[in-house]
Amino acid sequence: RLRVLWKASQLSQTVPLEDQVHPFQPGDFVWAKKFVRGDTLQPRFTGPHQVLLTTQTAVFLEGRKSWIHHSHIKPAVVDLSNGPAVPVVPEGSTADRWICQPLSGIKLKLSKQTFST
Repeated sequence: RLRVLWKASQLSQTVPLEDQVHPFQPGDFVWAKKFVRGDTLQPRFTGPHQVLLTTQTAVFLEGRKSWIHHSHIKPAVVDLSNGPAVPVVPEGSTADRWICQPLSGIKLKLSKQTFST
């Protein structure tokens, strides 16, 4: 009876992945998506974090307690020449900075400054 159940369950199981579905390798730096944000103007991603271990679909990051699915991270460009990891804005691209100025009452003025490199 156990063999019959085992064979029936084999049909419903997925085949193991043979190829890795993400490009991340140990030593890479990535941004990790943050799901709990205190404020809507806070960044969605934290990091950069260094990849310590990988599987076919997940990565384990330095400073994090659990594995993260590869769809919740994105690669970070970092400059390691001057000490710790610092995100780099590529030449010719723009970086945005938001400024919040309180007005009267509960009104706020949001303005965006764009910097070119």
